[in-house]
Amino acid sequence: MVWKTTDNTDIFTTKNLKTLCEATDIYYPLKYSASECPAQSLGSFIARLRMKSCSQINDNDVRIVKHLMSDCSIIYFGGHWQSCSKNATCRDQSIQCFMDGRDIYLFKMFHYFTDNRYLADKSKVTYAQVIGNGIINKDEYFNDLLDGKIVYKNLNLAGLYMDNRINVFLDYMKKDLLFIGVGGIAILFLTAFYVRSLAVMISTLMHMIFSFLLAYFLYHIIVGVKFFPFMNLLCLLILIAIGADDVFIFFDAWSLEFEREKTITVEKLLKRTLKHAMSSITVTSLTTATAFFACYVSHITAIKCFGIFCGIAVLCNLFFMITWIPPIAVVLHCMKKCDCKCPKFEILTRVKLAVFAKFLPNMVIKFRHFFIIFFALIGMFGFIFTFYKPKLQLPTSENFQLLPKTFHLEAWFQTYEKKFQNTQNSPNVIVEFLYGVKPIDNGDSMEPGDNGTLVFNNLDFYGTEFQNHLLKFCQSVRKQPWARLGGGECSVEYFYRMIQADCKEGMFEAPCCGQDPNYMNRSILEHCFPQMTKGGYFIGNALYTLKSTNIKAYRIIVNMSDTFTFSFKGMATIYDKLDKFWHENGNKDGFFSSMFFDFYDLQLSLSTETFQAMAVSLAMACAVMFITTFNILITLLAILTIACAIFVTVGSLVLAGWQLNILESVAISLAVGLSIDFAIHYGVAFQLSRETSRIKKTHESFTNISSAVSMAALSTFLAGVLVLPSKVYAYFQLGLFLTVVMIVSWIYATFFFQSLCATFGPENNFMQLPIFGTCKENTNLIEDSENRSTARTSLSSGFNEGADVLNYEDEDDEKKVNLYESV
Repeated sequence: MVWKTTDNTDIFTTKNLKTLCEATDIYYPLKYSASECPAQSLGSFIARLRMKSCSQINDNDVRIVKHLMSDCSIIYFGGHWQSCSKNATCRDQSIQCFMDGRDIYLFKMFHYFTDNRYLADKSKVTYAQVIGNGIINKDEYFNDLLDGKIVYKNLNLAGLYMDNRINVFLDYMKKDLLFIGVGGIAILFLTAFYVRSLAVMISTLMHMIFSFLLAYFLYHIIVGVKFFPFMNLLCLLILIAIGADDVFIFFDAWSLEFEREKTITVEKLLKRTLKHAMSSITVTSLTTATAFFACYVSHITAIKCFGIFCGIAVLCNLFFMITWIPPIAVVLHCMKKCDCKCPKFEILTRVKLAVFAKFLPNMVIKFRHFFIIFFALIGMFGFIFTFYKPKLQLPTSENFQLLPKTFHLEAWFQTYEKKFQNTQNSPNVIVEFLYGVKPIDNGDSMEPGDNGTLVFNNLDFYGTEFQNHLLKFCQSVRKQPWARLGGGECSVEYFYRMIQADCKEGMFEAPCCGQDPNYMNRSILEHCFPQMTKGGYFIGNALYTLKSTNIKAYRIIVNMSDTFTFSFKGMATIYDKLDKFWHENGNKDGFFSSMFFDFYDLQLSLSTETFQAMAVSLAMACAVMFITTFNILITLLAILTIACAIFVTVGSLVLAGWQLNILESVAISLAVGLSIDFAIHYGVAFQLSRETSRIKKTHESFTNISSAVSMAALSTFLAGVLVLPSKVYAYFQLGLFLTVVMIVSWIYATFFFQSLCATFGPENNFMQLPIFGTCKENTNLIEDSENRSTARTSLSSGFNEGADVLNYEDEDDEKKVNLYESV
């Protein structure tokens, strides 16, 4: 346990030490202890030094021990405590530190119970550690005493080490699924409120369930991926948000087309809805799916599996959006009397029309130049925050964060583990040079438990050429300043030294003695080498097949003088040093490796593959957008918008303290797919507009799609906000990401992209490829021209009678144009 005061004052006071002893007795009771000895703390050791109980110590006792620790700190922090305890002269000079056996107590107080900054660079104990003798019934003990925030009087339990951290995490993960469920329910009720149909809400829920189940079937059975990381459960929240977004777009288009012509047949109504809504839904689903699939470039299995599963889930959502929701809409339309609809709120309808068909487009068009400059500058700041300063940092802790850092069980690993001397020691890096085995992983890359099989080089280890190479390589290793070999020798060196020894004086009998290595028969080498080197402790050893003298591999294990660090730069320096040495002294038939490079390899993969995945997903999103519209200018404006939105999103998360870990890498890759959705909806609506002026096109795209886009953003934003109270850090991060990305992407799509379209958008098929233009002209041209005036009249039904004429200055001819007669 790690305790600190609530007001960050010194624990090394009489009052606080007594409180610490009381808290130890309460939160580390003997009934849960694995031994009969009570837990120890700084207060109990001071009481021992003064031969009192903890409740009896006074200010004088604390003052005496403080002075004693201050006098003895030079010996401890100088690293001379052990040597001084064995040296009589040193002991006599520091008699106050070693008399009456007090050295044991003082050493433990420095080493275990006070933080490593006490007396080293400050004179107060900020953190005090309590150490017990093990816990029985860990889960019961945690649930009874330590679940939640623990404060006793003026002490706060800041950190806690228990080896059941994973069990606690799994328990919280199950409990916090409630937040995802609440978010899903909130989205469903929001859907029912917006569409005004409980039947649509139920259909949407079934649509999401079907999508998740079908995605799991395809992922597990068809694709054949057996590994299902817990991160895949996060896809459920994403699926709920995306599914609701698509439902908003579809039923908004359905209602709009029906309002245009009340007497329209169901066939025409469905046809027009699919024409206007499904193009946007399809392109946004494809861009989001490609953003997920782009995660496959990662070498990290959890990221690969998450990307594949979520990509499949998004495509399944699109499938049911095409095959399930439209028939539901037709059935509900034909059975209006049986449809349980919510009451129509005319005031809300008028507010909706006033905001999304009048106020919002008018404001964006009028101040479009300001919005372009302002949000472009914000995007530049986001770029600086992401890539320059403070920029997205690599993780500095090997422990994958499972719970919030403020939670004491997680705080130990993330914050307090290195604040005490007993946890300060970093191990030396151990490197292994291996010959005879190819560095090939032929196991299933999607299954972490599949290690594959060894692939051998089939080297001739008994050949003269390879024996000479091993001898020279071993000698080169021993000469390196970073190698800590302790005077040992390689088995090759030992063999050639002993094979030349006199048979009368040597350890081995003929023919394994008295040999000239230059003229030694190969059969002698094959017979004597295993016999002489199998049982020794050497720097390098041959690896044999079972019950055989056939050498399959040879390895040299070296303990380096360099210590392990979580710093990417520190481990990169060590790796580059070894890599240079290997290229100068090794050969192509071997390689070097170390388990100490696992975290460095993770950092390296995240630093390169995250941005590769983001670039791939951005390129694929660009391609999908272009194929959908076949307009170069619309595509460029959309890509500019998404780039700025991504920079602002990632920059905001960097300022919030995010580091580039596994989940963060997935979120950044996903940012492309989610950020472009709203821009695509507006872009497709702009492209489908039959108006000729870019101002009118922008206004019509607002009228047709902005309310659905805003509700889609609100639903996903709401889902993210409702997940934020989760104790599972991955859930919290996903909630924070969804919250930020929805705010940023909606703002940039609504204000920045629409301003760009109103200012630079294509007119008269400008930069339009003829493929789309021809199809566009020949598709329902008569229907569109007949219904345009009807649409305008219908859209004004929620407003008071009378004409609101809004004039804008067109940049091309500087004339005042009337956008709409009745809006």
